[in-house]
Amino acid sequence: MAAANPDAAQRMTKAPTGDALIDRLGPRDREAIVSLYRYFLWADDMRKLFHQRLAKSPIGKMSAAGATEQEALARATKDDGFRGSLNAVLYGFPYMSYYYGGMYVVIEAWQKRFKYRDPDIDRLLRSPLVASLERHRHGAFHFTPTYIDPKLQGFNRELESEAWLNDVHAAFARWFHHHLRLKPREGVGE
Repeated sequence: MAAANPDAAQRMTKAPTGDALIDRLGPRDREAIVSLYRYFLWADDMRKLFHQRLAKSPIGKMSAAGATEQEALARATKDDGFRGSLNAVLYGFPYMSYYYGGMYVVIEAWQKRFKYRDPDIDRLLRSPLVASLERHRHGAFHFTPTYIDPKLQGFNRELESEAWLNDVHAAFARWFHHHLRLKPREGVGE
């Protein structure tokens, strides 16, 4: 069985040894953990694209200037000149859904496939937001005849959902950097 990314697996085996998980794994488990990291990197790419789209929208610019998301959305719904900004945000929605779906794949694999433990990750994954994120993923990746599927709205309606997912993302980034012995600027970015 060939590694998902043979160059990455090869590079990781040449770094100094330590308490990194990659040092203790056999070839099959090493390939599986590199594969999990691939899913994480893909989710991270979608996260970056979503944040870029959101930041360029008028709503994103208002938020950057200090307005709350609710204030920006209120203006977008009442101000005809600003209403087009809702469309700009909607263009970011596919990236957001792919990011959310990709992060759910990582979470699901962590909980069901792998038996690794990390206090920060495990604490975050005890949240009921995991189930809400799973519903969003199902709404995004399973056909539904309704255009506005309620499963796509639930996670976003949770006030703490974005902050929680940012924390989950950061915890996995830290875990991968340590256990795959990635160099400081290697892998995911901000």
